[in-house]
Amino acid sequence: MKRLFALILVYLLTPTAWALASPTSGARSQMCQDLFDTGELEKSIRGLAKLRMQLDVAKAHANGSLSFATLDSQYKEKEQSILGHALKNNLMSQADFFKMISLEIATLQTDESKIETEKDQQNQGIKETIPGARAEFHKVFSNDGAFEIMSTPVTERIWQKIVQLGQLSMTNSSPNNGELFPKTYISYNQIVEWLMALNRLSKNFSAELGKIIPDHQPGDVYELPSESQWEIFLNEASAPAGIEKVNLRSLEEVHAQNPFYVQGKAHYGLRHALAYFLKETRMDGDTRVVKTSLVLCRTFEGQHTAASFRHEHLLNGAEENLTFRLVRIRPTP
Repeated sequence: MKRLFALILVYLLTPTAWALASPTSGARSQMCQDLFDTGELEKSIRGLAKLRMQLDVAKAHANGSLSFATLDSQYKEKEQSILGHALKNNLMSQADFFKMISLEIATLQTDESKIETEKDQQNQGIKETIPGARAEFHKVFSNDGAFEIMSTPVTERIWQKIVQLGQLSMTNSSPNNGELFPKTYISYNQIVEWLMALNRLSKNFSAELGKIIPDHQPGDVYELPSESQWEIFLNEASAPAGIEKVNLRSLEEVHAQNPFYVQGKAHYGLRHALAYFLKETRMDGDTRVVKTSLVLCRTFEGQHTAASFRHEHLLNGAEENLTFRLVRIRPTP
């Protein structure tokens, strides 16, 4: 048996055996040519499928235009040329040819969809890091203790997220400025209703809050800043001179201007001429009013600082420059 195996092995290693087992040089040449033609045909069909997609887009937007007519002529010419080559060389039937074009188009559309999805995800990831996209809080220390305050005003985006999650029936009276603009045209009464929904979601351990407030913990309580907290916050807010000329700007996205810094942390929106709702209310005769703070920028000894001017508003009063920030109270373990 061993002798027989050895003889077979020797035979397989001889040139004669390879010659008998292999196609002739002419056959090998034809085989390689067929493989080459098939590969080139697949590339051509893929290119034709791309051209067909461009043609469909052009047809949808400008059926009678010169560019569409040119593209249509190019497509038909290439289609006839590639199909003629495939049929002449017996590489593919006409039915398989058109079926392959349809499959290529489907593959290209799927690839484009994946690319667009990835881009959207990347853009969304970038967008989430922009100030005002989420409610981020920084701790402020004082002699009276520490408190956490939002780094931006509540934006349209944050407001609408809580309205949706809390299933509030509130009409949006703000102008369509954009979701990263400060939320304005709201009254104190509306803010109270909104805060009740936010704290209800927090109490009920809503997982969705973590997407809006990155470091949210179940049971956190959110409210308007008190007058004393607001005063401490503004007294600590400053920005180095030369970063930006201080002026009163019209309303814009909260991240559009350079920030003020409060104990090393960036806070946005203080360069806008905005009035902020505070926690305190009082009776003015028979009418209850809420305290507000109009924040204006001033320059003092080379530093840009935030100055506050007190006002009072009716509880149901809403104006274009009235907005609010949140203070967070975290229950002790």
